[in-house]
Amino acid sequence: MAIQSLARGLRILQQFSPERPEWTLSELGEATGLPLPTVHRLLRTLMAYRFVEQDPATRRFRLGSEVVRLIGPALQALRLPEIARPHVRQLSDALGETANLAVLEGGQVLYLVSYASPRLLRVQTYVGLLLPAHCTALGKCLLAYLEEEDARARLGPEPYPARTPFTKTRWRDLRADLRRIRAQGYAISYQEYELGLNACAVPVWEGDRVCAAVNVSVPLSRWSARRLRREILPALRRAAQAISEQLHAISGLAGKSNNGAST
Repeated sequence: MAIQSLARGLRILQQFSPERPEWTLSELGEATGLPLPTVHRLLRTLMAYRFVEQDPATRRFRLGSEVVRLIGPALQALRLPEIARPHVRQLSDALGETANLAVLEGGQVLYLVSYASPRLLRVQTYVGLLLPAHCTALGKCLLAYLEEEDARARLGPEPYPARTPFTKTRWRDLRADLRRIRAQGYAISYQEYELGLNACAVPVWEGDRVCAAVNVSVPLSRWSARRLRREILPALRRAAQAISEQLHAISGLAGKSNNGAST
């Protein structure tokens, strides 16, 4: 029962996002599928530990101070975003488009670094964003470097959700795409996640494994497929290589330190 209560409490916390920072009791009940008395009991517990607070005027719930306190230590533990941030920002500045770094989280991609284009017409992303892996350049790039059985298991049962008419919803089609991505070293999504949106992604290596991917997302109206490959892909590869080399250097230093400590 304690584990079930914890899982339900975490499900409530997962509902809060930049798009929906505040919720009513009934909205949380509808979103989680939990009975209102259960949601109310869980919220009281979360409030007692300051993970959630309630606005006295509107009676709506939002994340509390304890979540904010945990953000600092969590980010400090994430070496990858710290290393990648200046390279992703430089990439975004150089191209004038949105650039991101993400990792695979189950069958989704989790954005760890994001810099938006300064243009009025732009792709808007943010740190913490979760998007499906099967129809995004980032996701396909990361899936391509897994064992095929692992990649297929992460995506779950077919058919995969069709975001647009260009989305690959069957494993046989996606598998061919992933094999091609692994052979060429980059992934491109042509309107597979959203009509009018293209993206290109390349892997970031940590030693002999792919730990993340970097992408640039662009409106179709500004970038043709040919121009995307000619201008964005080389810039992406330079950024990914710089991040990979820095990760390798830090890992080497850590290895030397560990070796020294053990002698």
